[in-house]
Amino acid sequence: FCMAEELRAAAGMKKLRFGFAVRQATCNPQEQDIIQALEDVNRSHVLGSGVFLATNSRDDSELTRLSERIYSRFGMLTHRLQDTSEFRELPAEHRHILDLLVAAQATIF
Repeated sequence: FCMAEELRAAAGMKKLRFGFAVRQATCNPQEQDIIQALEDVNRSHVLGSGVFLATNSRDDSELTRLSERIYSRFGMLTHRLQDTSEFRELPAEHRHILDLLVAAQATIF
């Protein structure tokens, strides 16, 4: 998706995705990108009690560090689909779709 968007932009065919310009931070956000996005939202909205994190990262230490930073800064717990008992029962091809469906229910995306 991101690679294709960069190629489209280079060919002068860039377009918005869900109303937003796709950037590298959109596709592969660093920890600070996520914290900054929450900071930006926190200025104009009341954040809830939790953050749903849809990720394909397998780096547990990175995800733990991010969760700790989010909790420390915003007092919010981080939730992931793969942390639920139902996740293991889902066929692999359904997991990404379910991540998107859960994210679509968010108050702020």
